[in-house]
Amino acid sequence: MERNTGENAFALLHRTSNRIRCLQAKFYQNVGDLRLLRMIAHHYPDGATPSRLAGRMGVALPTVSKKLTALENQQLIERKMSDVDRRQTFIFVTEKGNSLLDEKYRSFARALSNASGKLGQDKLNELCDILSQLGEYLDLEINKEE
Repeated sequence: MERNTGENAFALLHRTSNRIRCLQAKFYQNVGDLRLLRMIAHHYPDGATPSRLAGRMGVALPTVSKKLTALENQQLIERKMSDVDRRQTFIFVTEKGNSLLDEKYRSFARALSNASGKLGQDKLNELCDILSQLGEYLDLEINKEE
């Protein structure tokens, strides 16, 4: 069965999205588990519980606990007991962890900029406009009543 132009466009978007994730992994996965560190920093600035992290990542609690111990040994996170319930522990990113994330983000952003910059500003602006419009049209389809 032959794909139509719309299906080809979405296949290309999917492949491009996968490549961006691979580029992110190149910069964020090579020291401990920076994906977990990034998740804590961006989604739980007021602290996260290990069980909440496990649920969000879709992995078992012992797996997250092991990764947290590795991050703690590198002084990238710290654990603090809850003032309300001493059985509950919250995880926070340390200053060292935030510095590492900033450094990795700058490297990732530079690589992404190098790659996308080869398109030129006009094409990038056009791509942004097209993707924005496509997002709006997809929202209409999602919200369309059958």
